[in-house]
Amino acid sequence: MLHKSRIPVIIATARPPRTVKYLLPEEIQAQAIMVYYNGAMIVSEELGLNQHFSIDSKLSSELIDYLTEMEREHCLSIEVEDNWIK
Repeated sequence: MLHKSRIPVIIATARPPRTVKYLLPEEIQAQAIMVYYNGAMIVSEELGLNQHFSIDSKLSSELIDYLTEMEREHCLSIEVEDNWIK
């Protein structure tokens, strides 16, 4: 929340946290509620909030197996809590 106006600021993006760090001033990042990965991760330094919503590991495994078998010409990239697994 921006302290002067008491208006909450929420920044939402499909990007991972590491890329947003270069785009927004630290002051905004520290005071805003940050939503990453289209809602899969929510962070607020000010509120002490750090939530991550993942896909069930069995379903993830099935998706990866299917995609690597059926879409061999494509590249699969996986992100987990700001870690890029190539």
